[in-house]
Amino acid sequence: MAGRPTVPDLLPLLESGQVLLIARRGWLGWLIRRVTRSSFSHSALIGKTEEGIIFTVEAADAEGVKALRFERYLEDAGVTRLLLRDSTVLTPWERGAIMRAAWLRVGARYDMMQLVGIWFRRRLPWLFGGKKKALAENRLDSKGAYICSELVSVAYLEGAKINLAPAHVAVGNIDPGMLARSIKLVDVWSWP
Repeated sequence: MAGRPTVPDLLPLLESGQVLLIARRGWLGWLIRRVTRSSFSHSALIGKTEEGIIFTVEAADAEGVKALRFERYLEDAGVTRLLLRDSTVLTPWERGAIMRAAWLRVGARYDMMQLVGIWFRRRLPWLFGGKKKALAENRLDSKGAYICSELVSVAYLEGAKINLAPAHVAVGNIDPGMLARSIKLVDVWSWP
């Protein structure tokens, strides 16, 4: 596959419940990658209908949790890297349950406090009692609001009882880099 991938190129690989990790140009993406020490600044869940329509469910900026066309990541010149990850143990029922858990959160607010909290917990962990305690607790989490990686993690935990967060890290404190390194997911495809 030369150049940017297309949906027909990827259709055989895509399944509901897969995790898409995204790196894109821009100051916010750069800041998130810098703070989290990750190659990725955003994450989303892949959804696939019986008719083969591919979409993402994600928490993005001030717009909150929404469903979007998957193609937008393939067409966006600002996207510099994509990684598709999946669990090798999911049943079709669990894939559906993960997506149901995500769909039930469509319309929820984006959690700006959680985003700020990630910065504080990583850069000033002594404010939270040290690094280990800072990641284990989730005091800046707003109820009913989500950041991208938190939405993915909550959907997996609620839908399939799989905790994607590393040991001693609260579900709401997981970031895209942690999803990229999770031992509970395997790489399916990446670009470039």
